[in-house]
Amino acid sequence: MQEKDVIAKEYLQDPGRFADLLNAEWFQGNPVLGPENIREKKGRSARIHRKAGRIRTAETTGDVAKEVVLKGKIIWVMLEAQSDIHFAMPVRIANEESMRYQEQWRNLRNQHRSRKDLKGTEYISGFGKSDRLIPVITLILHLGSKPWEGARSLKELMDLTGWPRRACEMIEDQRIHLIDVRRYPHPEVFRTDLCCVFGFLKNSGQKEAVEEIRKYPQGSLLPAEGGCLRFHRRDGGGSGTDTDKREEQNRERSV
Repeated sequence: MQEKDVIAKEYLQDPGRFADLLNAEWFQGNPVLGPENIREKKGRSARIHRKAGRIRTAETTGDVAKEVVLKGKIIWVMLEAQSDIHFAMPVRIANEESMRYQEQWRNLRNQHRSRKDLKGTEYISGFGKSDRLIPVITLILHLGSKPWEGARSLKELMDLTGWPRRACEMIEDQRIHLIDVRRYPHPEVFRTDLCCVFGFLKNSGQKEAVEEIRKYPQGSLLPAEGGCLRFHRRDGGGSGTDTDKREEQNRERSV
């Protein structure tokens, strides 16, 4: 994993920033979600399979995994940071999200077995008529300098030429939800220092990048956070003065 991916993972663990990102994606920047709506997603999904006569397990977890709570309802939101293009990303996301749903089904089945509260076909299914799964959303945070050239849906990876329309409609699709940081249209909608990070990467290579970021409504946050500057330095945004470096080191110790 590239260094920028690691920084993104650490940076977006903060519930305030995570909520800010979702507000921009879901609510046009309106502060509907706050840190109190974001909880750490506990546990990992595991897939059990047999290989060479032995039982093996494979774990999956996003770079950042959160439970988002709104009006008493929960959605699991996974975030994957990508500096490089993954050309099979729809397959990868479909597999990981499927494992999340299997995890929920397995847990419900075990709970019912312990309570012995299912009969008939519900017992066979390990799933009651009134049971509900928690929705899973995966966001791809693309940090790369090149535009995303990979497929954005599972069907784009298939050759459906010549098959009847009805057959094609029966094939389930899996779309990925891509956030292209360097081409993000309105980084100024963020209410945290995410505006600085997105702005830095969007204006990468421009000497006036810092000045441009300071024009944003949250540009005043720029001197107060180390994360923005770490993104900028790793992105080749200039080494800065010795004073800048000392200030950055001091900020990094406190972040």
